[in-house]
Amino acid sequence: MVQRRASATARRGALARLTAPARRKEAEASTTPAATGQTSRRRGRARLPVDRATSAGGIVMRQSPDGLELVLGKRRRERDNITWTLPKGTPMAGETSEQTALREVAEETGLEVRILARVGDVRYWFVVGGRRVHKTVHYFLMESIGGDLAAHDHEFDEVRWVLTIDAEGLMSFPSEWSIVAQALSMAGADRGGTDGVAMA
Repeated sequence: MVQRRASATARRGALARLTAPARRKEAEASTTPAATGQTSRRRGRARLPVDRATSAGGIVMRQSPDGLELVLGKRRRERDNITWTLPKGTPMAGETSEQTALREVAEETGLEVRILARVGDVRYWFVVGGRRVHKTVHYFLMESIGGDLAAHDHEFDEVRWVLTIDAEGLMSFPSEWSIVAQALSMAGADRGGTDGVAMA
């Protein structure tokens, strides 16, 4: 009995020696200025009120003699910062995501469009007016069935058809390119905009 207790005590001692360095590192990390500052910043962000917002938009594509194209809009921000983005907008009262996407794309691009499929969502955080906003944007694959890019509204300074092979380098936000790549995959086209998409 005494021998078994001694053996158990020895095992616990060995385990304590093995885990001691890890425990010391955890203790040191928890008291370092960097770790303390990180915790403080996280707590500061958590104290901001949180709002949720929703938008819907479209990835409008067509086949051209040069390859598959999609519609992008250009905005000129402050300090001459230019962004190229997909058309999207916020819902009106009682609208579904599909209705919002169709209306916003028509307004912002001047095109008449129809939905081919739902692609997916883009989610991101931003801070405005001292509040954190978690935004979800629902995107739909679309094709143009009429209209004119020259009839776009004031949301964009310019709207144009862009070859999908050039879009990744032009688009301002990687998350939007990711949803475009997902749409290309759904449509059976590669990232260069070839094969598998039958559009007017």
